[in-house]
Amino acid sequence: MGPISSKVFFVDFGNEAVIENEHIRALKAQFREIPPKAMMCALDKVAPLDGQKEWSEECIVKMKQMVSTPNLLIVALKSLKGKKT
Repeated sequence: MGPISSKVFFVDFGNEAVIENEHIRALKAQFREIPPKAMMCALDKVAPLDGQKEWSEECIVKMKQMVSTPNLLIVALKSLKGKKT
């Protein structure tokens, strides 16, 4: 039997991962009331070229490179609170 794992939500980046429980620690009380800093967002009116339904692997890699900079500034133009995508 393998190690016991838990699904963890990272409030700083907004992603989830399965982590072995031996690597999980209790969150200090002083940090439990800080609201999450990540928010789901999407680009408005942006679509793949030539009528494609999905992005190419090359486009996905390039986008990840562009948004992985520590100096990225994003301006939210509209909030769609409660809207599920």
